Amino acid sequence: MEPTNRAAVTYYRTFQKALEKIAEIDPAVKSAAYKSQLSQLELNLKNIKKIEPGYDTSGLEAEIEKYKSTINSQDKSKSLDKDLLALNKGLDYFEKILKETKLNFDNIDLQVKSAVEPINRDIAIFKKNHPDYNTVELENKVFDFQNKFREKLEGTKSKNSDINDLKKDLEYVIKLPNLGWQDYEDDDFIYGSHNPTGNPYLPDYIWSQAGIDKLQSILDSYPARLTEFLAKYDLNELNTLYTTKNDGSIEPANENYHDHKTNTLISFLRDYVRKISSELKEAKNELASFQETGDFIVENYFNKKIHALRWIHLSKVFVKHTKIAEVADKFQEVYDAYGNVANYKELIRQNSVKRAKSVKMPKAAKHDTEIEALAKTAFEHKGWNEEVLKVNLLGQDWRLERNSEWIIGRVYDVAIAAKQKSGICMLYIATMRQEDVGGRYSAPFISSYSSKAIAEENI
Repeated sequence: MEPTNRAAVTYYRTFQKALEKIAEIDPAVKSAAYKSQLSQLELNLKNIKKIEPGYDTSGLEAEIEKYKSTINSQDKSKSLDKDLLALNKGLDYFEKILKETKLNFDNIDLQVKSAVEPINRDIAIFKKNHPDYNTVELENKVFDFQNKFREKLEGTKSKNSDINDLKKDLEYVIKLPNLGWQDYEDDDFIYGSHNPTGNPYLPDYIWSQAGIDKLQSILDSYPARLTEFLAKYDLNELNTLYTTKNDGSIEPANENYHDHKTNTLISFLRDYVRKISSELKEAKNELASFQETGDFIVENYFNKKIHALRWIHLSKVFVKHTKIAEVADKFQEVYDAYGNVANYKELIRQNSVKRAKSVKMPKAAKHDTEIEALAKTAFEHKGWNEEVLKVNLLGQDWRLERNSEWIIGRVYDVAIAAKQKSGICMLYIATMRQEDVGGRYSAPFISSYSSKAIAEENI
């Protein structure tokens, strides 16, 4: 039944036309048009109620509620789909996290919490907006991720611990320190009651035997350490991780590695071999200096052997590094040639005798018995109790030394040949000095010198 008021009738008929139109619209396809007609229905109903308040509009209101329910259900469905899509994107991000190789595993609980907090917050909002939706499956996915992520972090932490152990062991075994008296608190334990002079013609001179035995025991311990290391790790596996380049550096055998252990090991090996490669460039000169054995100092013997041993060890660890192997082979020859301390001393003695025969007494620039006598006096004041055999003056005259105002002294370069009590002859190239003291010169003294053995026939 229509309203009685003419104006209300007009709105009633317009309401009916809007009903016909909205019935023909699919809200899933034309949501805007559907909502527009729904607004027309509500507007007409409002005007009818205003013009004719006594008119029963319950039937009209029921029609509006029917269509409103349809569009609300449609909107709610779209909102659900949209929110589910957003949640699933967040869950998909979990896969990316699980594939990540650079992880902070110092605080596993914090890592797991930080990873799931955003998605848990989104799920809480989703449940509030869609209280009828069952979110158990979503929550189970988060729970599963938490377990997998924690497992990955704990595994990574364990692997990293293994890698740190490997790095520590590598440096402990390979980066061998020099051996010498400075490594020990009790100097006397190494030296005994002697003062080393480095004299090559004193084959009986030696540090305390206890000190030598101690250093020898340390040297002997390194091969044992290497044996332990080789048994502890699969070095074949380690050497499959890299390839050696022409310049001695290394690169990953496979650039597409993603494994955390491989990644960390390659980074470590790269840095370590880079240091080794720079040393390889100096190896030739180093070998030459090893073979040119110097004065007999027990510390030098052990330092040289430990250095050679380091290269030998490197070749056994980095078995694919051919340049290391080449240098190691040469150092192995040196290591074997040195033998024990007694053999090393004999090498020193032989080399010293050989060098002494090649040393010549420098020619005198001039002769002056007074200056030569001063040089002899200056030398004898050193207190070495060596017999002066010859003094050659290496300059034509004294060299005066001045400050900004006056002369403070004079110096003369001299060559002095002297014989030690052992019968060994030494050549000293020295600078003799006298201080100016109130217009006269002080007693002469040797201010600096260098020395080497010289064959007596060459004096």
